[in-house]
Amino acid sequence: MLLLHRVLWLKHVYAIGESKVQLMSIYLSFYSIIGLLALLQSKLKSDQKLIASYLIFVLVSLFSGLRGSVGADTLNYLQIYQDSPGIAHFFESEWKVEPLFLFLNSLHKSIFDNEFLFLLGYSVFQAFLLMLVTRRSKNPSLFIFVYVVYFLFESPL
Repeated sequence: MLLLHRVLWLKHVYAIGESKVQLMSIYLSFYSIIGLLALLQSKLKSDQKLIASYLIFVLVSLFSGLRGSVGADTLNYLQIYQDSPGIAHFFESEWKVEPLFLFLNSLHKSIFDNEFLFLLGYSVFQAFLLMLVTRRSKNPSLFIFVYVVYFLFESPL
């Protein structure tokens, strides 16, 4: 895995700028750690599998919640959040996105009004759903592997 990481890193050093290489290295390192945890999870006892699942949950939550504005989606979600009314004006507003999503944004904005907590909260929610699906999967290691590989190739490397 380290060799693959090095090859991919060297391949892009000359093709893209230094900041892109650093970003790519962070993504590859993260996905490698999650992939290794997924592989190790299949070899562990049941109580250790639970610990590994929680560790994966925490890592995915933190990585996706703390990564900053990567790509256009983050900026779009922040714009939707900023345009969301407070909960008191929710029913008076025009709904340009899904009503439940807008309601959750309005509720969050009325309580916290913090963009960082907004992104972190949705990241934790997504990681929680990932953990639930993983725990119910017949082959959790394969599911996590497919998840990691999919997002590895979808990420802005």
